[in-house]
Amino acid sequence: MSGYTAHKGEYLNQAMVDVARIAKITRQLYERQQFAYLLVDHNWSVIEASANLENYGFGDVRVGDDAREAIDFLVGLDSHSTLDLPIVLSPSQNPVHIVLLPEDESLTVVLMDASRDYEQQQLVQQKANENELLLAQQRQLMADLEQTQAALVTKNTELREASRLQSSFLSGVSHEFRTPLAALLGYVDVLGERLLSQSQEESEEQLKVIRRSGRHLLSLVENLLDHGKFDAGEVVLNPQAIDLQGICDEVHAMLHQGAASKQIALEFDTTPTPLPSCLIDDSRLRQIMLNIIGNAIKFTDEGKVQVIAQCADEQFSLRIRDTGMGISKDDMQNVMRPFWQAPKNGKVGTGLGLTITERIVEMMGGQLKIDSELGVGTTVDITIPAPLIELDQPDINSNRAEHIGARRYLLAEDDPDIAALLKLLLVEQGAEVTHVENGQQAIEIAEREEFDVILMDLQMPVLDGYDATKSLRDRGDKTPVLVMTASAIEADRTRAEEVGCDGYLIKPVAVHEVLSLADELLQNQSAV
Repeated sequence: MSGYTAHKGEYLNQAMVDVARIAKITRQLYERQQFAYLLVDHNWSVIEASANLENYGFGDVRVGDDAREAIDFLVGLDSHSTLDLPIVLSPSQNPVHIVLLPEDESLTVVLMDASRDYEQQQLVQQKANENELLLAQQRQLMADLEQTQAALVTKNTELREASRLQSSFLSGVSHEFRTPLAALLGYVDVLGERLLSQSQEESEEQLKVIRRSGRHLLSLVENLLDHGKFDAGEVVLNPQAIDLQGICDEVHAMLHQGAASKQIALEFDTTPTPLPSCLIDDSRLRQIMLNIIGNAIKFTDEGKVQVIAQCADEQFSLRIRDTGMGISKDDMQNVMRPFWQAPKNGKVGTGLGLTITERIVEMMGGQLKIDSELGVGTTVDITIPAPLIELDQPDINSNRAEHIGARRYLLAEDDPDIAALLKLLLVEQGAEVTHVENGQQAIEIAEREEFDVILMDLQMPVLDGYDATKSLRDRGDKTPVLVMTASAIEADRTRAEEVGCDGYLIKPVAVHEVLSLADELLQNQSAV
C-alpha cells in the first residue's frame, strides 16, 4: 500500500512537471509566433510576461503588478472564463487580438497582432459608411427631386399666368396706343382739310383732342419705360419748387373731357384754395395724378369721380373716390402686380398704372392705400411729403424776346419732322437756327461758324451725339451743348454729362423749356 502511495506521488509530480513543460512549450510557441502573453493568477497578479510586450505598448508590465492596471481592457473580465475579445487598439495604437486561456491556478492572456484583421474591418466599416452615405444622398436626391417637381408645377402655373398676363398686356397696349393714335391722326387730317373753312372754335376743340391724345400716349410710354427703369434702379427724383394749384388745375383740364365724354362728373376740391407752393417732383406728381384719376374715369361708367387735394403740415394728400365697378376681395391682392388686369371687366390697358404709381409714391416717401367694394366704387388715398416754399413766377412771355435776342442755335437732329417743328418754333421767337442731320456735320459747321447754343440729339447716323460732343470738347469748343433726346434712361444722361453735355431735355420738348434752359446755360457760362 505504501508502495502504491509512493508511486502515486511520483506520478503526480511527473504530471505536474509535464504540465509545466507543456505550458513552457506553449509559451515558446507563442513567442515563436511573435505572440505576446501574460501569465497571471486568478487575482490578476502578473506571474510571468513575454519580452515582446513592449511591441504592443505594454513594456512597463512587471511581475507582481496588477495586470488590470497596466492593461485597462482587462477590467471587469472573469479570470476563470475563456474569452476571445474583439480587436482593440493598444496604447501604441497597434490593433491587438486578445484571448484569455484560464488554467487551474492561472490565466494566460495572449496578445496577437491583428493589423490585417483590423484593416479588413476598417475596409468593411468604410464600405458600410460609404453605403450609408450613398443611401443618405439617394434619400436627399429623392427629396430634392420631389421639391423640384413641386417647383416645376408651381413654375408652370406661374408661366401660364405670365403668358395670360402678357397676352392681356399686349392686347391692352395695342388698344391703348391705337385709340389715341386714331383720334390724333384723324383730327390732324380734319384740320388739314378744313383749316380754312371751319370756325376757330372748332379748330381749337380739335386741337384739344390732339393734345389730349398725345399726352395720353406720352403717359403710356412713360409708364412702360418707368417699369424697366425701376427694376434697373435708374429712377431718380428731381424735386423743385412747384405750384400745386397749377398742377391740379392742369390735370383737371387734361382729364375733364374724358370724363365728360362718358357723361360722368369730375370734381376737384382743394383745401386751402389756392393750394400753396411746395418742393416736390412735379413730373412725378403729375404722373401719379394722371394714372390714378385716369383709372378712376376708365372704370366708372356712371356717377362721378371726386378728387380731394389738401396740403397741411407739409403733407400733400390726395383722395380719389369713384362710383365705378369696384374691385373684388380676391382681385385686391393682385391689383399692384405689373401687367395684371381683372379678367372680364370689359376694360383694357397696360396694367402698369397702379404698379408704377405705388413705386413712385414710395420713392417720394409717401403712402398709397386702396379701399374698394365690388359694385360700389373705389377710394385711393395718397400722402406725399411736401415742404412748403415761396415760388417766384416771372412772366416768361413778357421777356422772351429779350432773352432770345440775336442768338444762334445749331440744331443736330436726324428726324426731319422734329427738326422742322423745333426750327419753326424757335424762329418764331426770334432765334436763328442752322440744322444738320448728324454729329459729323455738326462738328464741321461748328469749326467754321460760331453759335450761342448747340442743340444735340444723341442717336444719329454717321456720328452720334455722344461722340460729336466729345470731339467738340477735345477741340476746345466751349459752346453750351443742350441734349434733346427720347431716352429717359439715367445711364444715358450720365454718359452725356461725362462727354461734356451741359443740359438734358427729354422729348417731346416744349419750346419754352429749350429757351429757359438755354438762358440758364448761357448765364452760367457768363458768370464763370
